[in-house]
Amino acid sequence: MKWFKADNNDDLNYAVGISRGIMRLIGVWPLSNRTSLVYTCCKILQNFICTFLFAFIFIPGIIHMCFREKNAKRRMKMLGPLCYAIMSLMKYCFFLARDKQIRECIWHMKIDWKEVGSPADRRTMLSKAKLGRRIAIFFNVFMYTSGLFFRLIVPLSKGPVVTLQNVTIRPLSCPSYFIIFNEQSTPAYELVFTLQFFAGLAIYSVSSSLCGLVALLVMHACGQLKLLINRMEELVEVYDRRGDIVDKKMAAIVEHHIRVKGFLKRSEGVFQNMCLVEIFECSLFICILTYDVLLEWENSNPMAMFTYCLLLVTFIYCIFILCFIGEILSKQNDEVAAASCSIDWYRLPTKNAKYLILIIAISNTPMKITAGKIVDMSLSSFGDILKTSVAYFNILRQTL
Repeated sequence: MKWFKADNNDDLNYAVGISRGIMRLIGVWPLSNRTSLVYTCCKILQNFICTFLFAFIFIPGIIHMCFREKNAKRRMKMLGPLCYAIMSLMKYCFFLARDKQIRECIWHMKIDWKEVGSPADRRTMLSKAKLGRRIAIFFNVFMYTSGLFFRLIVPLSKGPVVTLQNVTIRPLSCPSYFIIFNEQSTPAYELVFTLQFFAGLAIYSVSSSLCGLVALLVMHACGQLKLLINRMEELVEVYDRRGDIVDKKMAAIVEHHIRVKGFLKRSEGVFQNMCLVEIFECSLFICILTYDVLLEWENSNPMAMFTYCLLLVTFIYCIFILCFIGEILSKQNDEVAAASCSIDWYRLPTKNAKYLILIIAISNTPMKITAGKIVDMSLSSFGDILKTSVAYFNILRQTL
């Protein structure tokens, strides 16, 4: 299998640019089969470093929560970052396991871009690619801004705390307990603080990579469906008395549609498990972060309250974007179904008009993305997820 270089196709580079940059940052962008040994070793090193950073957050954090922290409310505050690190590691492992499938999807996209034959088709594809880029950019801004506040601004704004035993405690973004050394002593504190910051960068990059990849693949499929609608509209316009021309046009429409369906099936196989983890993750953190906002309100800590509100908006935006992308795909498929039923079949020869039954049947088959084949990604699902999170928040508020 051949692979594209960065300067071979400007349109493809424009479409994949955001996702490729974030995924390369954490070593989950698929490499070419012809990639040199040096680049392969660098990617393996990136994977090891990222896995170490994830473990650096949740292992010392779990030890601290189980053996040091006795207060139930502070334990609840610690639960969020620890669960986030564990679930990010799960999504990271899914990325690594789906490396071959991601490479196949990108290769499929490259072929589609090469087969774009007219300026109008190119503009259609670029409009969908532009929407996917905007979705990824806005999500990255939300994710990294809220992560910067949580990992850097909030701990530094608190400052050292002196306990009743005259012990100075310097805050960390994620309280941790290291058995072999004291994390509060210098230079151990500075090292732990720095590693936690970079661990946060890796964790947020996993969520950004997932959102960007889903937007990239689904928007590409939507662009191909829009081209399919154009082909259906041109079927009668280019009508020629010779039936063989109509047969070729119909065959091209069917092949194009089957190709899009195959691409979507392959794409869903890449991210459906990660989307399921993301939905569970967002539902949990919307509940926990809402509780944290109330705690910081009681403690009169405006900076921490603002940070938790920003994180809350980020997680709501994350689940909204995934559901919104699924809704766009469903609407685009409805347009395909409507276009197939509105073809002026009476202008075609009887023999050729009968073949439209197959096209209509294929076009009316629902096309949607799901999270683990359990939850349909749609705006109605987004409302259900929010209602579930609020319900669990009320239970949490009554319990603690």
